[in-house]
Amino acid sequence: MRSSRQHSYMSTTHDQPSPSATTDGVTEAPALPPVPLTAEEHHGYEALRQGVTWFAWPWRWTRIQGPKAADALNGLVTNDVTLLAVNASQYAAALTPKGKMVADMTIVRADEDTFLVGVDAGAVEGWLGLARKYINPRLARTTDESALWNTWAIYGRNIATALQSLGIGENGAARIGDADIRVVPGPTLAGMSGVWLIVPTDHAEHVRERIVAICGPESGAAVAELARIEGGRPSMFMDMDENTIPQEANLDTLDAISFTKGCYTGQETVARVHFRGHVNRHLRAVSSPVPLTRGTSLVDDAGKVVGEVRSSAISPRLGPIAIALVRREIGPGTTIHARALPPKDTGASADAVLIPATVNTLPFPD
Repeated sequence: MRSSRQHSYMSTTHDQPSPSATTDGVTEAPALPPVPLTAEEHHGYEALRQGVTWFAWPWRWTRIQGPKAADALNGLVTNDVTLLAVNASQYAAALTPKGKMVADMTIVRADEDTFLVGVDAGAVEGWLGLARKYINPRLARTTDESALWNTWAIYGRNIATALQSLGIGENGAARIGDADIRVVPGPTLAGMSGVWLIVPTDHAEHVRERIVAICGPESGAAVAELARIEGGRPSMFMDMDENTIPQEANLDTLDAISFTKGCYTGQETVARVHFRGHVNRHLRAVSSPVPLTRGTSLVDDAGKVVGEVRSSAISPRLGPIAIALVRREIGPGTTIHARALPPKDTGASADAVLIPATVNTLPFPD
């Protein structure tokens, strides 16, 4: 039986393709609207908001190492890695020569000549292809370390107390038992601060036991995805894809782009948008009275398509919410309409139903 959960980059399965996706020539069922959290998931969400919780984060890590690693990596990404101190991290993106997204990423400077680059699991192949094409191995080695690390996120109002109980700080190299780990500040999710723990897979079980003892059971993919959407954090292959310019996904306002560094792959498009113009669409927050399905068209009062739903969820405190790609002329506070079609197997009229949808800037309110 097909799960009713919307596919997300937090998911452990990929069972919810877009309506146009096919497998071996057979058209897949259309994406289904999100469902409410289960009782167990709701408990995890409350722990996130009121205490502390943890969940897996889908980053896979690449090591860039060598005497010219900083310069080599700097020529491939949108942020300025040469400014990173040891143990510091930054958000960035890798682009095609035409300035379209290959991957968003977190970059950690492990030492003077070593960087760890974390990308979404689905973007590893594209990122490695780009890095190995443009980084001269005589200057720096590019190594896929996806199988060597687990990435776990700890979030919540009581994050400081939890880290103290684990005996680790908010940033840098640390140790839990016999495991040498790395702590990286994470993005704000659902109004809460948190960290990522990069944990060696051969010590994962021991570290997991310690986290459970301090933070309780893992909250799971549904809570992680809801926190991501509330926090306005774009997901590769959900909210952005190979046709997306970084500013359309708000990567400029998320501090993923330096406009003062030297040249990098795809810079011309990014700089032209920033200095001479604007993008015609942005990721925006959308609220509605009923859950919206990924791929749902958003239309104005005249029926003109002005956007599309990319990620959606049902928040216990905010109700049905979504991240949508919306045309720039639709300002914050504007109410437009989601044009929803009933499922084909219900026997209902095929006429579209217009659902009011209010657009605002991301992230959703705390």
